[in-house]
Amino acid sequence: MACVADVAKLAEEAQKAAASGAADAAKKQKAYTDALAELPPASRATAKAAVCRCSAAVA
Repeated sequence: MACVADVAKLAEEAQKAAASGAADAAKKQKAYTDALAELPPASRATAKAAVCRCSAAVA
C-alpha cells in the first residue's frame, strides 16, 4: 500500500507530465489515482489536501 507521501509524489509527477504535454501523462495520472484509491479514507483526504497545497504553490 502506498503512503501519503508516495501518492503526493505521483500526483506531482502527473501534473508535471500533463503540463509539459508528455506522452505518458495519462499513465502517470492513472498511477496517481490508483494509488490514491488504495489509501484508507482519512489518508486519502490528507493526500488530496497535500496535493492541493502543492498545486497552489506551483501555480
